[in-house]
Amino acid sequence: MYKILLADDDYLVLEYLNKMIPWGDLGFEVVGLCEDGQQALNLVAEKQPDVIMTDIGMPHTDGITLIKQVNKEHPKVKSIFLTCFDDFLYAQEAIRLGSFDYILKETMDSESITTMMIRLKSELDKTQFNHKALNNMKFLIKENLTLLRSKLLERLLVGDSRVIADWLKKHEHELELDFTYRNCIPIISFIDDYEELVTSRFSADTLKFAVDNLITETVGRTGKGFCLFHKEDTFFIIYAQDGNVSELDARQAVEDINANLRSYLKLSITSIIGGACTFPEGLSNELNTMLDSSEQRFYLAHGSIAKLNESRFSTHYPLHSMDMNEEVKRLLIREDQVGLQDWVYHWATFISAHQFQPNLVKKWVLSLLLDLEKMLQSLQNFESHSIDSVVHRSIDRSKTAKQLTRRLLERLSHDAMRMKEINHLPKKTEIMKAQKYVLLNMDKKITLSDVAEHLHLNPSYFSRMFKQHTNMNFVDYVNHMKMEEAKKLLDHTSESVESIADKLGFESKSYFLKVFKKYYGTSPVEYRQGVRIE
Repeated sequence: MYKILLADDDYLVLEYLNKMIPWGDLGFEVVGLCEDGQQALNLVAEKQPDVIMTDIGMPHTDGITLIKQVNKEHPKVKSIFLTCFDDFLYAQEAIRLGSFDYILKETMDSESITTMMIRLKSELDKTQFNHKALNNMKFLIKENLTLLRSKLLERLLVGDSRVIADWLKKHEHELELDFTYRNCIPIISFIDDYEELVTSRFSADTLKFAVDNLITETVGRTGKGFCLFHKEDTFFIIYAQDGNVSELDARQAVEDINANLRSYLKLSITSIIGGACTFPEGLSNELNTMLDSSEQRFYLAHGSIAKLNESRFSTHYPLHSMDMNEEVKRLLIREDQVGLQDWVYHWATFISAHQFQPNLVKKWVLSLLLDLEKMLQSLQNFESHSIDSVVHRSIDRSKTAKQLTRRLLERLSHDAMRMKEINHLPKKTEIMKAQKYVLLNMDKKITLSDVAEHLHLNPSYFSRMFKQHTNMNFVDYVNHMKMEEAKKLLDHTSESVESIADKLGFESKSYFLKVFKKYYGTSPVEYRQGVRIE
């Protein structure tokens, strides 16, 4: 459906045109009725019409002036003139402005206008078809160019200088690149929030082409160079200038690129600047080093620019991580959304300060979420389930600490809502209170009498009620929860068996050993020997 704007200072003419012409049947939609040229000019920017049908003689801004202005700002808009004057000079001016047609009001009728609009639609359809064909051709050319440049990157990463030189010589014209420089600086860049962008705003190919075009245009203003996409959100910028090129030059180029990306595409890139090298001989080693060090991105703020360094992340598993997990459990049990947000903020600060190895951090987050999932399940029907595969993928594919932090907070907020739903399940309040008491006092000796007293219930009555609603004896429930905690401590800490037994409120090591073997068929020491301690 094409959009048409009608402009005439005679209201009756506007009404006639609007109501007597079957616009919808002809493939047009009337998007505005204007009684003077200035009003029409203001409406053009807002409505973006394909056609303007306008009277020539109007107050404020006449039709000729209106179309002259529209032609400057929106040259693709078609125009049709209406006039009461059978004056050849007006017709000449209309033709000179590229008007589609010229109609005298004295002779116009719905039939003649309908015939004219059918011709106009045919022309618009033809123009639209040609435009699409041209865009498709440009897309294919760009796609082939991108494929060819990806082959260039493959050869650069392999690093055979003789093969690279021969290949460049063979495809120099097709690559549409300027290689008239000796020195360059490679930059590895990452599109921030890539997954969110390709989900909500761009297709993967459209995003790649848009970023490539904008970078090429920006780099061309201050120097020479080109863009080579590696995969998904990762690409290289090869930046050069006539003569020597400095890190400061490269940094300024990336700042200009980021400014334009934010302005035109509403996105940013995080970049790491490599060392100056010869082109193409010295480029291979530098590109491979940058790829190997790409995890440096994890703790960088979005849109930042850093110098390449071989990151030395901490691989030491934080000994107090289990205490941090327990704190999250307590906040979740209390449905403390504000407390959870504060915890995530401090956690993000903590991992950034210690620069833990990114995969270790993600593993830690997944372990926490699995732990919370088991706790939530224990409050419902005591069936353990793994966390949702979608959540697992979103955590595992987090490229930055900021992205991981956001996804962790989303999951904890989701779990807090689940806790609220669990609290409203048709289940005796006393059972829920008893389970929460156990979860909040794992470091103490927990007896049936203690919990019954806490709930102001007769111990025998509480025991029968707990078994009826959970299909489990209360003592078995306590031991099961403590054994799950013991296994985690054995898996992720180097604490002694005696220390773990004491931490879980067991009065004797021997009783702890007996209960552990009952649940897992092996002793804690034998279990730990089969587990790699992080």
